[in-house]
Amino acid sequence: MTQPFRPTKWPAGFDPDNLDIIMQAACADNFGELLRPPKLHRHCTGQLVISVLGVVGLVAENWRIALPPASALWAPPGLAHEGFIGPNSKSLYLHISPEWSGELPDEPFRIMLTPMMMAMVRHFTQIRKPFAANSHTGRLARVLLEEIMLAPQLPLNFAPLPANPQLFLVAEKIVEHSSFGWTVAQWANYVGMSERNFSRLVVRETGMSFGQWRLRLLMLTATRLILEGRTSESVAQTLGYETPSAFITAFKRVFGMTPGRYRSEAFVTQVHPLDLVK
Repeated sequence: MTQPFRPTKWPAGFDPDNLDIIMQAACADNFGELLRPPKLHRHCTGQLVISVLGVVGLVAENWRIALPPASALWAPPGLAHEGFIGPNSKSLYLHISPEWSGELPDEPFRIMLTPMMMAMVRHFTQIRKPFAANSHTGRLARVLLEEIMLAPQLPLNFAPLPANPQLFLVAEKIVEHSSFGWTVAQWANYVGMSERNFSRLVVRETGMSFGQWRLRLLMLTATRLILEGRTSESVAQTLGYETPSAFITAFKRVFGMTPGRYRSEAFVTQVHPLDLVK
């Protein structure tokens, strides 16, 4: 059983290494030529990878990270990487000039984005020509850069996606069909392994037990449903939790806040994430 790597495909005409533009962005919801393994490359610009929906993330030399919706991963200039995107997934990429990128950390980090930040990134998807730093667009870019600096950070390795094709397939199935209440033995059988070998492989590839890893993947779906306006009761039922309180406890264990606070503090409904790629 094999599962091809799905590299993010840039929209036509977008040049992420255009050094004449201080800041520009692109919407991406398609994958390019199916590759195995990923073909790592570098940009002279800094890159903020933003998940809008589904399985979106970045693979580097020593890690592969998926992002929950409305969160982002900073890839500094020169980092060897390859973006990936799953079927029916959507992402945004913000590229920042080397000079301005120098004001951000030179190591990858993850942040949560506010509605204002998401709207500003969407604005920069329309920017394809150079602008001066002291122009109106330049001042907007400066505000967005400062917002990135001040944004609350989340653990970098939220939901690692393994290079192993069988486990990658399991990850996609969990994200796409979260109501699967399968046991470890059932998942092992699904990919043609013994339960013991499957459990060992999960730990080796992700650094987590299957239960811990599955929880993080479930939260990729949970955050999307919460952003769509679903109640904790509805999300809990979709994800297979016996009670809403059990789901809220699990969510708080991962994010350090309740689903309600997650929605109200970071993702006010005035900007719907699905609108960002229309």
